[in-house]
Amino acid sequence: MVVSFFALAWIALIGIVVLSPTVYTPALGKVSEGSLAVDATFFLALSALIAFLILGVIRRWRWTFWLVLIAFFAGVLRLPTSALQIAGVIPFSGPTWYAALQGAI
Repeated sequence: MVVSFFALAWIALIGIVVLSPTVYTPALGKVSEGSLAVDATFFLALSALIAFLILGVIRRWRWTFWLVLIAFFAGVLRLPTSALQIAGVIPFSGPTWYAALQGAI
């Protein structure tokens, strides 16, 4: 189930990078203005991280379990944050659908 979650997260990453690259542009724009190399490096780095975590889950590395568990528990805090961003209480620089997607995940 965790491997399928990571696979869906990777598919979502592809969708966001291809369909709406402006989501990550504010953060990546500080490094280099509109450089394709920076965007590709960002995508490859996140893909490598996801692949490494999938490998850790498959090989049953204990530290990977605890890392993923902590990340999932920290993700619970994302739900109220996304709700406050959508309501306009907390400022958010991205599109509303991206805040909703983060809250749903």
